[in-house]
Amino acid sequence: MTTDVTLGIAILGGMAYFFSPCVWPLYPAYLAYLGGAPDEAGADGGRAVATRLVNACGFVLGLGLVFVSLGATLSGVGQLIAFYRPLLEKVAGLLIVVFGLQMLGRLRLPLLEREWRLPWQPGRPGFAAGVLMGAAFGLGWTPCVGPVLASILLLASQTTTVREGMLLLAAFTAGFAVPFLLLATLIGWVGPQWLRGRGAALERVQQASGALLVALGLLVFTGQLARISAWLWNTLS
Repeated sequence: MTTDVTLGIAILGGMAYFFSPCVWPLYPAYLAYLGGAPDEAGADGGRAVATRLVNACGFVLGLGLVFVSLGATLSGVGQLIAFYRPLLEKVAGLLIVVFGLQMLGRLRLPLLEREWRLPWQPGRPGFAAGVLMGAAFGLGWTPCVGPVLASILLLASQTTTVREGMLLLAAFTAGFAVPFLLLATLIGWVGPQWLRGRGAALERVQQASGALLVALGLLVFTGQLARISAWLWNTLS
């Protein structure tokens, strides 16, 4: 069942998705394309901020539609094979641990290091173009965000209803949306140069995310996550 524990994990996962070092450098280009890039002097008018924020909302919406659809699909599949849930729980836990070790640099699996992207971009910036770009971004696969998203999707496959799986991925999207929309508002002041200088900090975020995935995988494998969630559900309800 989906409780504050799993929803909190999903929100943190969304934030880890946003801060993945391999995709962080792409954000200034995405936001500039979506309209409202500051000029060379760093000026950023209110209209540019509003335009960028509205179009960034479209990007988040497109991303969220893809993720929520994936969550519904995997949760629905999980219901069809509920008989095998104990085995799937073990497999899911082991996979999440592997994803965490990959992010920590302890494993080097070529499949997780390959980068998949849709090279398409919509022709004109705007809210609708932002939705399409967000959907394209969500359907792409990058080596850093892959383990995080895959772990949340594995959690979605363990939920008891399709609605809970969708809610879990909606929380994941919300975790991504908050810093992304904040960046859309502030990029005119912080500037791309500042963003490019955050590599060391982002590397630490990735290491912390990897360690959390390992811990999460162990909780899933041993069934403790379900027990913690059930305890909180009974305590808070």
